[in-house]
Amino acid sequence: ASSKLDANDVCISNDDCRGGHCGFAILSSASSKVCCASEATVLVYLSSLDGWSSSVSSYFCTDQPDGAFCEGTDAVCSSGLCIGGKCASSKLSSNEVCASN
Repeated sequence: ASSKLDANDVCISNDDCRGGHCGFAILSSASSKVCCASEATVLVYLSSLDGWSSSVSSYFCTDQPDGAFCEGTDAVCSSGLCIGGKCASSKLSSNEVCASN
């Protein structure tokens, strides 16, 4: 019997991982698929990021740290907030430049 892979080990499918979740480490076309330390993934539809085809849905590891690229997908961030394309610990204050409400 083969052993399962640990968190952050490169994987091909969920079955490869001890935690049961294989996804792209970060929201970037240069990212590798790894066993997610968070043991959770979220399906993200990408249409215009450099390096991705025009219609790709892929699984990404959740629990991304502040500053990680998130392209408007709150669910990948540990904080649950994606602001200005990056995970953030809190919403912007009054009078800070913003891209959306």
